[in-house]
Amino acid sequence: MARVFRYSCLLAALLGLSAAAAAADLFPINVAIHVESEVSHDHRVFRFLGIPVRRTEGKKGQPIGEVARIAAEHGVDALILSDRAYGTVSWGITPFSRIFRVTMEQGSVASYGPERYLDEIRRAADDTGVVIVPGVEHVPYYRWRGNPFRGLELAHAYEHMILAGLDTPEALAGIPNTAGGFGRWRLSWTVLLNGVFAGLFLLGLLVMRSKVSRARLWGGLLIGLAALAMLDSAPFLPRQVSPYHRPTRYPPDIVAQYAAQQDALILWAHPSARPGTLPERLAESTGVAVDVRPYPEVLTRTRFYHGFAAFNAGIAPARPGREWDVALLQYISGRRPRPVWAVSEGQYAAHSPPDGIRGALTVAWVRERSQEAILDALKRGRCYATRGHTSRDLWVVDYRMETGEIQAQSGEILRTVADSARLVLRLRTAGDARRAARDLEAVVVVDGRPQTVGFRAAGDGLLVANVIIPMPAPPDISYVRTLVCHSEEPILALNPIFLVPETPTGGR
Repeated sequence: MARVFRYSCLLAALLGLSAAAAAADLFPINVAIHVESEVSHDHRVFRFLGIPVRRTEGKKGQPIGEVARIAAEHGVDALILSDRAYGTVSWGITPFSRIFRVTMEQGSVASYGPERYLDEIRRAADDTGVVIVPGVEHVPYYRWRGNPFRGLELAHAYEHMILAGLDTPEALAGIPNTAGGFGRWRLSWTVLLNGVFAGLFLLGLLVMRSKVSRARLWGGLLIGLAALAMLDSAPFLPRQVSPYHRPTRYPPDIVAQYAAQQDALILWAHPSARPGTLPERLAESTGVAVDVRPYPEVLTRTRFYHGFAAFNAGIAPARPGREWDVALLQYISGRRPRPVWAVSEGQYAAHSPPDGIRGALTVAWVRERSQEAILDALKRGRCYATRGHTSRDLWVVDYRMETGEIQAQSGEILRTVADSARLVLRLRTAGDARRAARDLEAVVVVDGRPQTVGFRAAGDGLLVANVIIPMPAPPDISYVRTLVCHSEEPILALNPIFLVPETPTGGR
């Protein structure tokens, strides 16, 4: 009975994905995801005890209006801004880590001002006609390892989420973050320290009444230490998330749940990117070792996000049988509340050349050129990911599963009584179609299992690939996703279509 209920809930969710998509004609637009402006690049400040001790200027960024103008000139229809949400990282000296601490602050939406950030976005959108979706790049959690004597290492600080569609100052200001302890306290035995610190304070007062000067000195020292301890520990409960200890809850899910409550789009950025010389550059600029290893495991561990960047930051999680397939299998088995989609992120930043705005675009099928329509398409998987320069001359004209008159497109569900369905993929190329047909192949992945399909040239620059996919046996559910490869390297990632078998009577 529990299994029937689980699959019924999953089926209802899948039907919800497909119903809205069929309601109107869709058209493709180019979306640049992970675009930064001057907000993320204007300064870096080091503080001790809250007092600034050193300030350096960052790379000169571009105003939001200038970024939007460049996008319009290069044929980009929409931007998802991803300026840094918070730029504060602190390390404190035990046992007074909240008082005696060193803080590094970088340019961010928090320091720039959320209201000012949103105002600039609205003005830039009005002036250029480019749809600009307000968003931030956020580090859900960071943690310190080691010590100053043997070496400090900052872990998880390179793990970035993109939260798009937070369009009020309150929503931006309320994002849970490690520096703020995620805004909540938790019950712990440390509440007993209330009495300990108060007792030490009273003991110090009693010692201060002594006529012996040395005793009064010790009494004053005791009072001072107890006062510092109470000030540092108040309200004597540990934060829900601390940068010094293993968290009691998984921070990315806390952040994702908050963003979902705000109806935002939640994406993991560059989970498989290789750091190159980044560790050395960060160590040189901050004096601290930063762990910047790839983090594809978050795709299977985090529950409440919508998708991840397959390009241009390492395609590994999207290869057959890897993390994307594991997450999709979790979903169709009822162990994940929503499917996982692939997008592209261009990571356009302060130092990017103007044509970099077209790098690794996401193509979304929308009903209208608006923020709401774009977010809806990306949440529902009505999109595909491109690799950038290597895929600029290719467009997806048609991508669907069909059986008879029943069809389903990207992110939708195909329900049929038939034993099999046909995958149809049609691409248009700006080059020689016959040569492209020889160079390209489609890797069709069904429930994690790949099969390779060739293309044929069909005239007018069209490339066509077809393959018959067996339907699963009831009550199972399958998914089909596709990678378009050039010389065995993926250059397009198309999102899943789900297959749900029906009995001839229409029941389950």
